[in-house]
Amino acid sequence: MDGLDFWGILHKLLSGRFSFSVCLSLPLWADKAPIIRKIGRSCLCPSFGEESTACEACLRIEEGSHPDMAVFAPEGQAYTVSQVRQMQRFVGSSGIEGPRKILFVERAEMLGRLAGDALLKTLEEPADGVRIFLLSPSSYALSPTLQSRCFRLNLPAQALVEQRGKPFELPPLDSGASMTAFLKHTIERQETRDLAVSCLCANILKGVVRVGQRDPGRSYQWASRVGALAGRLLNRDLPSLQTEVGVLELFALQREIQAWESKSSYLQS
Repeated sequence: MDGLDFWGILHKLLSGRFSFSVCLSLPLWADKAPIIRKIGRSCLCPSFGEESTACEACLRIEEGSHPDMAVFAPEGQAYTVSQVRQMQRFVGSSGIEGPRKILFVERAEMLGRLAGDALLKTLEEPADGVRIFLLSPSSYALSPTLQSRCFRLNLPAQALVEQRGKPFELPPLDSGASMTAFLKHTIERQETRDLAVSCLCANILKGVVRVGQRDPGRSYQWASRVGALAGRLLNRDLPSLQTEVGVLELFALQREIQAWESKSSYLQS
């Protein structure tokens, strides 16, 4: 599915009559704000998603002041039950400017057991006209009970690039120079791409193995993500742009694992 197909299918869902909950997978490095605004416009614009600078609803969405759209982020290290109650009050009331309301939950993998359990009924049976989007690096990072209440959508690589409205840029990294060299080597030299990707995945999996000694469940999730990315990148027919995006996802995953290891070591010390 390319970017155009993704937005077309999503628009049909958003402009329909049904209420639903979605887990939308977005890489950690993705710029989420433009994606959230575009989904919001498609859902709440009176012209059913036809973007117009003259549309007051779209302008309020751009400003983050539309009363029928809410975006939540975790407080500290995890979502609280109090935040979930706020979400439920928002989706439980009628739309102010129209029949639809849309709720975005960023970093939904940070919904702990208590907060996640409190949200289950809302996800399973959203009120009329309500659309709920759980944003997470992977749907598999959510608890199985949350996964079972949502449709799963992955934003295609092309759509990630299109939403930026400018050429793809590398995320800031301490090892930016070495990563840029890795990307150049991987993209421009097809004959060495398999070896380069395999070495990077092997390095990441060493960290996954270490994590498994402390948290087997988390280790399994990360190993699954590495396997899925490696399988995609080892396809020699993959366009260079999607190869670049996939490699960046691997680097982001590596940083995520390293951050978890650092935090875990600190807490145990």
